Amino acid sequence: MTKEFFEEVMRIPSCSRHEDMMQEFLLEWAKKNGCSAKKDGKGNVYITKGHVSSGHYFPVLCNHIDTVHTDQEEMVEEHVYKEIVWKGDHVTAVNPLTKKQTGLGMDNQGGACIALAAISRLGAVKAIFTVEEEIGMLGIKAADMSFFDDAAFVISNDSPDENRATHYSSGVQLYSDGFFKEYLEPICKSHGVTSFRSEPWTCIKQVRLDWKNKDGKHLECLNFGNAGDRPHSDYEGASFKGVCNAEDLLVDLCTKIPCDKQHVSDIAAEPPRPLPAWYRGSTTSREPDFDSDDQDYGSYIDELFGVGGDGWQMHDDTDECQFMFTYDDKEQYEKHRELCSDEGLLVSFGDFQEKSSTAMATGELQEIKSAYILWYQVFYDAPEVKTWEQLEDVDDLTDFAGGIDFFDEPDDDEEDDVDEGPKQMDLFDWVKSKDVKDK
Repeated sequence: MTKEFFEEVMRIPSCSRHEDMMQEFLLEWAKKNGCSAKKDGKGNVYITKGHVSSGHYFPVLCNHIDTVHTDQEEMVEEHVYKEIVWKGDHVTAVNPLTKKQTGLGMDNQGGACIALAAISRLGAVKAIFTVEEEIGMLGIKAADMSFFDDAAFVISNDSPDENRATHYSSGVQLYSDGFFKEYLEPICKSHGVTSFRSEPWTCIKQVRLDWKNKDGKHLECLNFGNAGDRPHSDYEGASFKGVCNAEDLLVDLCTKIPCDKQHVSDIAAEPPRPLPAWYRGSTTSREPDFDSDDQDYGSYIDELFGVGGDGWQMHDDTDECQFMFTYDDKEQYEKHRELCSDEGLLVSFGDFQEKSSTAMATGELQEIKSAYILWYQVFYDAPEVKTWEQLEDVDDLTDFAGGIDFFDEPDDDEEDDVDEGPKQMDLFDWVKSKDVKDK
């Protein structure tokens, strides 16, 4: 991929329900590059390059073209392009209408760009570019699933970072353990991909669920990183070198995984996770499905999926957090949830519990930290507190600590420690230990 092509794609503004300019680009690009293309009534774009002989199948690339960057809505209406800004290898974008930084669009316009670059290097391949993923998977849910009837497997680049791949999406295993061992592991290892994660709902999961053959088997679906950073924020950018590496990996996957058969399997559920020490077990029925006294969770996963050694993990949940937020009333809860949504935080909120005035929030560490900053602003009407460091400098965090409902694991199984309530610095000490571990 050249920088010129990357800029050509990424300067196009796009957000949910305003994917017009990306759709036009894709159709014109397909025409110029000898591919057939069509757009369905929902706005999804389907591209096919080349053909396959009898007994062979297409690798299919699947990416959504909408983003969360709603400031680009006016850009689409005015047909104005983003300004691409380079700082060495790192690239970001500016909205010329507001003169402010806007998200580059790596989630998942960046994945679409990587897919197009790979298509240019492949002989026979199909691709689908869906709309309105960020507002409920609306595009892929309306897609023509028969497009996948001649698919060997499906690949997306809808994760941030470089060393990142998805094993589970919202509790569903995207590909079988046998497929991983036989095909994925050697290719990923050669590209330095060692982190296989559990991630939120994706288009690829919808394909995994919705398409099945006459025997009831489902296509193996893969999702990899696109080298983007700070997803769902105005500061979203990318490493261009990482983008090129993602393209090389994608091409290798399409050419080294044999396409002389359809790779299918039964769908398996994600194994249950053990509840963290700080999680209030009384609020949930989920229980660990392993002997926590005799083995740690990492070895349990390695044993379950037949991998281990060399730092390999089939399930990396080191960033995943679950916390209880406590509110004065439902109105406060709604305000907090709306604020998090407006900021583009990848945090999932459970329903407000009237009796306990609480709600569960789930997300990755950095997202949860941002959610707590917004929670503090709501709880104390303190918009001036904008960073985690400022929270640590607050003189009296007793009420704040009580509000976040954070608990240490009881010593010697004595419930008295829990009854004393949270200690105001426990949360911050825990976050610091997580930050160090994640680095």
